[in-house]
Amino acid sequence: MFIEAADTPTGTGSDTYPVVLDTIVENYSANGCELQTEEPYSDPAYTGTEVVLSCVPGFDIRVISGTNSSGTRIFTIAMVLETGDSTTRGLIADSFFV
Repeated sequence: MFIEAADTPTGTGSDTYPVVLDTIVENYSANGCELQTEEPYSDPAYTGTEVVLSCVPGFDIRVISGTNSSGTRIFTIAMVLETGDSTTRGLIADSFFV
């Protein structure tokens, strides 16, 4: 698992986080992983996108990336979980605030 956050120039977070997410997906895809799902993500502080990739049977790579409402901060969380482990995914996603 990794969590990364970065400040962005004012108002560019909604333009920036999709590039970060696309780059991560492209890197995993180049190594044989397949994109399974892509859906909107939101919590009280951030909005963005969550993707699930399949690389190894029995495990998912989940990547969540987004921005705050002012677009001044972007974040990315990547985690490897057993397929269908929504409990751990929820604990991880709910435990960060940057």
